[in-house]
Amino acid sequence: MLYFLGFIGILIIFFFLKWYMVRPLKIKLENLDSLKIYFDELFLRYESGTIAIIDQKSSSKFLQFVVHCERENRKYLHFSFPDSPWSRPYFDNVKLALKASDLDFSIKKTGRNDTKAFVDLDGIASTEEALNITKTVAKAIGIAKANDLRIQVIGNFSPEEIERTFKKLKKAWKARRERK
Repeated sequence: MLYFLGFIGILIIFFFLKWYMVRPLKIKLENLDSLKIYFDELFLRYESGTIAIIDQKSSSKFLQFVVHCERENRKYLHFSFPDSPWSRPYFDNVKLALKASDLDFSIKKTGRNDTKAFVDLDGIASTEEALNITKTVAKAIGIAKANDLRIQVIGNFSPEEIERTFKKLKKAWKARRERK
């Protein structure tokens, strides 16, 4: 009976951790420089497909990055800015700002009427580069000095991070049993 209860306890912990690790992380930002720690975390802890959205709570303006992973676990970020109804007034400003900052970007046409195209920057390999792009685009769309910015991270921790968490739990459980 004790083993059965232990097994049920482990299952509950497993499902709690699974939920905890995939829930969206939403944090209010003090300023754009405070994003450094979150970009560091994207490169370190999150797996391919994780999305980071920097938005202004009082408007529909946002910036979006996606984590990608190559062979040998080399991670990079991809940035996209849409030419959609909310962003259309800023789309040309974003292109001009990126060009003035010597940031290489491409325009990907969609063939749709609602979102006509995207400004894409691929292969962002460092926190500094991601922060530079964020500051450049945030200034171009008028949210660089906003006091209601936040970051939302939607995605999974990397398998390595999950493994480290389970090792810590296992060690804690072992220490607890030894105390009894």
